[in-house]
Amino acid sequence: MYASHSLRRVNPTLMYSESGNLKGVQEILGHINIENTALYLGIGKEEAIDLARKYRA
Repeated sequence: MYASHSLRRVNPTLMYSESGNLKGVQEILGHINIENTALYLGIGKEEAIDLARKYRA
């Protein structure tokens, strides 16, 4: 059984896994802090920071 919030995470998680673009997913989700996006997607802080630097707009 899945909760509605779990299903809401599917699309951003797929976008991140296919593109590796954490900054883009952050923008789509409307998160101000990249760390919040990393927590939301369940990735580590260091990975999030590295990706944010790579894809910084």
